[in-house]
Amino acid sequence: IGIFHSSVATGDFSCVATSAFLVENGELKGSVEPVSVAGNYYEGLKNLREIGENSTFIPYGINVPTLVFDGFSIVG
Repeated sequence: IGIFHSSVATGDFSCVATSAFLVENGELKGSVEPVSVAGNYYEGLKNLREIGENSTFIPYGINVPTLVFDGFSIVG
């Protein structure tokens, strides 16, 4: 993820996803150009739909599974 803005108080965020993929009906269709993603963390957690069995190591010693959410705005 590239440029990132968020508010811990409200949960609102926006960012540029530089490594984004299109998934339709559970099938990976391919990569897409960088997209802007915006939403609210707290509402997003209420709309968590899937947790993958895989995990990806990210900086700071964190392993994160693939997550699927509803309710975020994506533009690109």
